[in-house]
Amino acid sequence: MSRARVDALIRLHLAVGVSLSVVCTLMPAGLWHDVLYTFISFGCVAMMVVGIRRHRPPASLGWWVVTAGIVVWAAADVLWAVYNWILHISPFPSPRRCAVPDQLHGHRRRFLVLRAGPAR
Repeated sequence: MSRARVDALIRLHLAVGVSLSVVCTLMPAGLWHDVLYTFISFGCVAMMVVGIRRHRPPASLGWWVVTAGIVVWAAADVLWAVYNWILHISPFPSPRRCAVPDQLHGHRRRFLVLRAGPAR
């Protein structure tokens, strides 16, 4: 495939992605909103893989780690949607709670307290 054709496909993907993002933002919460949001997330992963393979950055490991993080994020969104819309089970407490040590939750609480400012 020629470079011009690849560039045209990337521009098309960008235009479609931005359009779908606007539609997703304007949609009410629901199953189809979650489906579209997940579709956009996996589309971003696809473009990141294309970009890493095409441009071969010197620090590609970092880009692969970020891409893997977005894959995990999108998979978590799929799990959330399955719990919420298909199984009709409240996602709280989620399996993620078992995987993250309580120390991290404590740090998050302390950060929120610091961010809120001193007590009055």
